[in-house]
Amino acid sequence: MAKEQGTAASPQESSPLDVLLIEDDFYLAESTMAWLKEVCDVSARLATSIAEAKTLLDERLPDVVLSDNGLPDVRGIEFLVPFAAAHPEIGCLLWSGLDR
Repeated sequence: MAKEQGTAASPQESSPLDVLLIEDDFYLAESTMAWLKEVCDVSARLATSIAEAKTLLDERLPDVVLSDNGLPDVRGIEFLVPFAAAHPEIGCLLWSGLDR
């Protein structure tokens, strides 16, 4: 998985931050995507599972990965720890609404 190649943009031409959100709760995913795009003015893609996230990561690496911990296929932390170690240039944030 390699970040797309290209020339560095000047600050005036820089593209918005690219975020990959991994969240399986429909309402939380929709509201977070809207917040990221409208309030934070970032480019955001959504995956509802780690398997789907891996497909999106194969297409393009983001600047930031924001992942739920309680996902249907793999716990977010089990994915993020090795991913962050392999890609230290990418910001990673784990979140969860679970109380356990």
